Amino acid sequence: NYSNHLPCHQLFLIVLLVAEYLIRESLFTLTLNIVPTIQAKLPYLTPLAKAFTFIGTEKGTAIIILLVYNFSNIYKTFICISLVSICCFIGGVLKMIYISPRPYMVSQNVSILGCEGGWGNPSNHAFCSTCLFLCLYNLYIKRNKKVSLNKRIPYLILVLFVIFSICFSRVYLGAHAINQVLFGFTLGLTAYFIAFYFISINEENPFQFSNII
Repeated sequence: NYSNHLPCHQLFLIVLLVAEYLIRESLFTLTLNIVPTIQAKLPYLTPLAKAFTFIGTEKGTAIIILLVYNFSNIYKTFICISLVSICCFIGGVLKMIYISPRPYMVSQNVSILGCEGGWGNPSNHAFCSTCLFLCLYNLYIKRNKKVSLNKRIPYLILVLFVIFSICFSRVYLGAHAINQVLFGFTLGLTAYFIAFYFISINEENPFQFSNII
């Protein structure tokens, strides 16, 4: 029940946000130091990194949502579209507030292995993907009474692996620093917990949002 666990989630997220703020500069510097080495020593990861990055793009997200609509119902599709739209909007606003450069904008040693522009903090790929994939896990696995707790674990591991791979791909491609990806991941967790807190309140009438106001 999200209502019972919300205070714990809030405390956890506050700790993550404070930690991100305290080590932001250190992680950005670390990114500038290690990414050139990783790119040089592991060039064969480029196609794989671009594939995972595509999953987090607008086109990749649209394909996932179309699959949700095709194999599910309008309610779950509505939730996915709403969450992704809100995350993208908030991410865009925060980029304009933070005005934080991407690694390749600061260091010529970091190669940008793709076409990226705009400010870098937070990573919208990490933000939206974290929220979307945890949302899909919740809607299709956690709330499915036919799936036992033991059977949920492999699905959760798969979801976390995809999220981690998308985040790693952004750092590997030179598009984001570690702190920017971490911030996006934290925001994705925040959006997910808040959304399903309200959804759990309104489960009997999922389109009734009067309890939020």
